[in-house]
Amino acid sequence: MIGSWDTSQSQVHVVGAGIAGLLVAYRLDQQGYEVSLYESQETPGGLIRTEQTPWGIAEWALHSCLGSSSVMEFFKELGVDWIQATHAQRYFLRQGRWRRFPLGKLETIGACARACWVQGKARDGDVRTWAEAYLGKTACQYLVAPMVQGIYGVPPEDIAQEAAFPQWTVAPGKTLLRNWLRKKWTRSPSPILAPRQGMQALVEALASRLKQRLQKRYLMGREVRSLASLRGNLVLAIPAQAASALLWKEDPRLAQTLEQVKYASLISVTAFVQRKDFASGIGILIPEGEKIQALGVFFNSSAFAERVSDAQYSSFTLFFGGVRSPDLFQASDEVLASVVKKDLSLLLGSLEVLHLVICRHAQAIPYYNASLLQMWKVAQEGWCSRPGHLLFGNYTGQVSLRGMIESVFQKKEEGCKHEKRRS
Repeated sequence: MIGSWDTSQSQVHVVGAGIAGLLVAYRLDQQGYEVSLYESQETPGGLIRTEQTPWGIAEWALHSCLGSSSVMEFFKELGVDWIQATHAQRYFLRQGRWRRFPLGKLETIGACARACWVQGKARDGDVRTWAEAYLGKTACQYLVAPMVQGIYGVPPEDIAQEAAFPQWTVAPGKTLLRNWLRKKWTRSPSPILAPRQGMQALVEALASRLKQRLQKRYLMGREVRSLASLRGNLVLAIPAQAASALLWKEDPRLAQTLEQVKYASLISVTAFVQRKDFASGIGILIPEGEKIQALGVFFNSSAFAERVSDAQYSSFTLFFGGVRSPDLFQASDEVLASVVKKDLSLLLGSLEVLHLVICRHAQAIPYYNASLLQMWKVAQEGWCSRPGHLLFGNYTGQVSLRGMIESVFQKKEEGCKHEKRRS
């Protein structure tokens, strides 16, 4: 989230009712602000949607989130019945084989040696440069690159380390191992959670609370075309290009940088198959150079209970996008189905595909690159420098649901501190 609250103003206008807009509207209403929520579509939730099929649940985008204390507290507060992943093991594919860890003994020793001895420098640039410097080329190819593409849909050279993984920054004169040890002992691993009825249950719980609380100020199917008449705090929780269109008169420089924010396209395909026996785990990440076109596969029914309607079925979601398979986005459903079946057969062997749910998102995940870092700077120096002007979305510093929830909690605490100082 970029910007700060004006606690002298009781009104808040939240433009956009995707998950970001719903979260911030809910928290500010709790804090006592008079919140108005605007959404151009008739229904809230943005990319988050759960499709109920005869074979089981299919998520259109987000499947789960890491369960920090803030997330678990928030789910309980909303009354969302959540379940924890039964198997958190993530695999990596290398030369057609599944591996719990993709590096061999000598490769691991080499990566550890670099982590012990290579010292940090002032700037590391993109993630590939960072990974090859501190871990080596092999570790970058088989460990870091698949993880980055699994999150952002694009290769590590297209992602700025400072923007996407600031926690990886190695201070000048320090080493990665020292940095890792310090954080390893101060952080405990977080469980992986999902609402029992699917991610849409979270959207519906938020929307229900807000509709009841805001009443006439809960405005679905209401497109905001100008900011001139909106007084008080203003939160733009809409995609970068939509925010750009509203800010041309307010801050032309910021509007221009927002217009240039680049997004990766994403296709998610949930496949229900006739197969009961399957190795436990949460998913597999796939590096460049394999015969598989998917960026990764999420094991829905292995990770979470109640994701299939019959114990004889299994459910998998394959992700395609970014620069690996750019032509697939325009391909027909029939072509995409054949790619899915081929990828699944290479990974899992012979199986019968019962049903596919195909979801295409033209602008799914923003490139966390140097241009996005520049946009943040322009926003902080311009429109967002004035209290009461905020940008919030998956392009403002957090792409994960956990990150967004924690960001809202932090902003809430900051607002409370401001109120205490005023009193």
